[in-house]
Amino acid sequence: MRGSKNTGVPPKPAPRAAGPAGDNAMTPTRVSASVMVHFYSEVSRAELFDICATKLGDVESAVAAVRAWMAAHPELVDPSL
Repeated sequence: MRGSKNTGVPPKPAPRAAGPAGDNAMTPTRVSASVMVHFYSEVSRAELFDICATKLGDVESAVAAVRAWMAAHPELVDPSL
């Protein structure tokens, strides 16, 4: 049995919410990333620039989560960094 104390295997992590509302909807950034991964040869320089310059929602959400964690756990943050 996975996650059992007898096996020494850690339990499977709970699924993470995909979007800010906790839904699994594809955001524009996720769609863009999917297109870049599967059709990378068809993405133009202009499209790549637009994605990097304007579709920052997922990056901004990740930064906010890291900052919130750092604020909640200052004893675990190395101030010299």
